[in-house]
Amino acid sequence: MPGYLNNLGLSFFERFEQMDNPSDIAAAIGHQEKAVMLSSEGDPNLPLHLHNLGHSFFSRFQQTHDLTDIATAIGHQEKAVKLTAKGDSDMPGYFNNLGVLFFQYFQQTHNLAHIITAIQHQEKAVRLTTEDSSNIVVRLYNLGLSLSVRFKQTHDFTDIIAAIRHQENAVKLTAEGDSDMPACLSNLGASFYKCFQQTHNLTDIAAAIKHQEKAVKLTSEGDPDLPQYLYNLGISFYIRFKQTHNFTDLTAAIRHQEKAVTLTSNGHSNKHLYLCNLTDCLSLSYELTGDQAHKSTAEKYKEQLKCLA
Repeated sequence: MPGYLNNLGLSFFERFEQMDNPSDIAAAIGHQEKAVMLSSEGDPNLPLHLHNLGHSFFSRFQQTHDLTDIATAIGHQEKAVKLTAKGDSDMPGYFNNLGVLFFQYFQQTHNLAHIITAIQHQEKAVRLTTEDSSNIVVRLYNLGLSLSVRFKQTHDFTDIIAAIRHQENAVKLTAEGDSDMPACLSNLGASFYKCFQQTHNLTDIAAAIKHQEKAVKLTSEGDPDLPQYLYNLGISFYIRFKQTHNFTDLTAAIRHQEKAVTLTSNGHSNKHLYLCNLTDCLSLSYELTGDQAHKSTAEKYKEQLKCLA
């Protein structure tokens, strides 16, 4: 019976993923809770049932942002880890997922203990995953992201160095043409950018630009992530310009940010940010060169900002 209930819950979960109907995820959770309740502690399938139940609670959290859902998801995932034997092939995945849950919890609570715990679980996941595993890249990516986020909070330089190491490994292990490559490159570039902010070493911002340029190059025009990649690249060029005063960097910053603005709809939450930075770059260019075209273009985008207000 627990197996049937678990599978029925998975069917409701899959329909929720397609239809986004809250009643489906509620039904999934109901059936999966019964599956867990009817499973004995020694049942070899109990960790999997707990994992699936935790995943359903997390999916509902992503829709509702109710912290009790993610806290419950963590509780079930922790129990799944506790009941899984060392050496079990599912263990690395359970550690990775538990780390992701704590990462998402931190995003809501900003409690440093949550990101520390996320990193601990993700490090175990990476350590238990072989380099030839199809899951190694995403686990390295997740660990690198968590370390980068903790660096932003603590400014512990060892975190950003470790983040770069794991993200470089993720890029190295990602096949050319893989759809995950642009995201891996973009995050690696972002980590080098953060590193530069602390070191002011031009090789760090050059590395950021190199990886961000490749991320943009590999991303198709219709990809929803392209404007963010372009914006990040533009910011890196702008930051380098402030250090080197090389005008070609400011020109590149304007070009990439202008494209980010063009590709972003007026209703998008980032449109205001993109426009603000673009107008700042254009205004600075006008101050330095006296180019009236940059002044008039900046004024045009300022008018767009007023319309968004």
